[in-house]
Amino acid sequence: MGFAGLNIDELKRAFAKERIEAEVVEDDRAGDHCVLKLVDMRYPHAEALLYYENMGVEPRVAFLVFDSIQPEADRSLGSVLRTRTGEEQSETLQLLGRRSDDIPRIVEWVADKYRPKGKAG
Repeated sequence: MGFAGLNIDELKRAFAKERIEAEVVEDDRAGDHCVLKLVDMRYPHAEALLYYENMGVEPRVAFLVFDSIQPEADRSLGSVLRTRTGEEQSETLQLLGRRSDDIPRIVEWVADKYRPKGKAG
């Protein structure tokens, strides 16, 4: 199935409405996680990675990483991100309830966490 049960085209369109470009970097064969590279078109120098995991039980999780990461040859990017903790990632978004609500909740959460704070506009 891939993409952890997310409709990636729908997710990309939802991010595009927020002027955030999303590109799939990794999806696993089992379909339990995916990693997307995000670029905010308003602040293109600020890249982030979005990790989404759906293991078939609640909660599904998402988190952001604001570093450039190069996985080791024998590890996937998803496994590297999954092992990061604390200051290395933002807080985790725990998704409960209908999976169809995940995309709008993820987009709203990412826009809030990703955008610079305190900018007068």
